[in-house]
Amino acid sequence: MEIYKQDNEDPLPKRVIQRDTDVTHLHLARRGLTYIPDLSRFSMLRCVWLNNNKIREVSRASFNCCLTELYLQNNDILSISGALRHLTCLQVLLLSNNQMKCLEETVSELKNMQDLHTL
Repeated sequence: MEIYKQDNEDPLPKRVIQRDTDVTHLHLARRGLTYIPDLSRFSMLRCVWLNNNKIREVSRASFNCCLTELYLQNNDILSISGALRHLTCLQVLLLSNNQMKCLEETVSELKNMQDLHTL
């Protein structure tokens, strides 16, 4: 099941989601979001589009460990250090056009992601 958020809606509308395990793709791009809602309950979630928002912070608890694609480009993210370490299945990670500065720790974490092929 893919979920597309419409303008002025709750980022995760309960009426659309019948079972958390039904959600595999989540489209939350271009919605003016300032934070990432907790998505860890979606155990089958593989792809998340959060690009073109106003997100400043990425928390470790936001995603489940089976996520394979994460689109965070065009936000206001300052750092992702420690937030993605548990995403061992991640293959695609887009972070361009953010406000990230000190990248040494982040690069070190990304080196441990064996399946990551698009950055």
